[in-house]
Amino acid sequence: DLDDLLQFLKGNSNENGERFSIHTNSIISTILNSFYEFENRVLIGLLESGDMLFLFSGSNINHELFNQRNRLDAQFHFRRRDLDYWTITINQASNQSNEFGFYLPDNIVAMWKEQNFDTQAAINLKEQYFSKVFIFIKNNSDLPFRIVNIDREWLNQINSRQ
Repeated sequence: DLDDLLQFLKGNSNENGERFSIHTNSIISTILNSFYEFENRVLIGLLESGDMLFLFSGSNINHELFNQRNRLDAQFHFRRRDLDYWTITINQASNQSNEFGFYLPDNIVAMWKEQNFDTQAAINLKEQYFSKVFIFIKNNSDLPFRIVNIDREWLNQINSRQ
C-alpha cells in the first residue's frame, strides 16, 4: 500500500494509491485536499523585471476570465497598514473580475522604502514594474500564460489626482 501511495504521489496513477490518498479519511487525503484547494486559489505571475508574484484569491479562481480572448486590464492597490501586501483586480469594469493579493518583491519594497513609501512613488512603481504581468494559467489551450496589462485609464486618473 505504501509503495502504491508513493507511486501515486509521484504522479504514477494507480488505483490502490488513489483510493488510499483521495477516497479515504486519512491524514494523507486531508493534506492532498488542502493542496488541491490551495492550487485552486493561487496563480503565478511574472513581471517584466523577472520578479515572480504568487497571486492569492479569497475564493476559487474564475478561470473563465483567463480563457476568453478579451484584453485583461489590472488595477493595483495597497493599504497603508500592510505596505508590502498589494492587491490586483483584473477586469474590474467587467462582471467577471477577479481580485488577488500578493506580496511585493523585496527589491520593489526597498525602492519604495527609499522614497519613504510616498504615494506618488507607488504610482511610479506601478507604472514601471506592473505595466505587464504574465500570469500562468493551467488548462489554457493556446498559451500557458496570459498577459495582463495595467489599466492605463485608471493609472492616468490616479496620476492626475496627485
